[in-house]
Amino acid sequence: MQRTKRRGANAIEFGLTMPVFFAMIMGVIDFGYYFGAQAILDAAVLEGTREGAITDPASGADLEQIGEDRMEQIASMICGSDCTYQCIDQTVTLNVAGDNEQVRELVCEVNWAMTPLVGFVPMPPNVNAKGRQILEWQRN
Repeated sequence: MQRTKRRGANAIEFGLTMPVFFAMIMGVIDFGYYFGAQAILDAAVLEGTREGAITDPASGADLEQIGEDRMEQIASMICGSDCTYQCIDQTVTLNVAGDNEQVRELVCEVNWAMTPLVGFVPMPPNVNAKGRQILEWQRN
């Protein structure tokens, strides 16, 4: 039985498959970073709206600032000081069982112009999250 000479065949196969493998790994890294950032910003908005919504407006506290401060505490883990935060305390009309009821709600939003870690895969330029919560204390 005669052995065929295959010197260098493994190196050529490795050279052909390695770019594809690295491209997949870089894509996984970029998408993982993006989805991780999105999850952190979603959690920041949830906590910000919750913190502002459970504060009694009669206490004189600025609900918008409370929400923004809480969002900044959480979102600064991923974006540092590059995020923009905004909360709005507003009155909306809810139609519950035919009754038009005026309620107050806190709407918060956080935006971040994210730069990808690797930049190999096209990604959305911004990561943002928005949430709203009805105030627990309904006082005017």
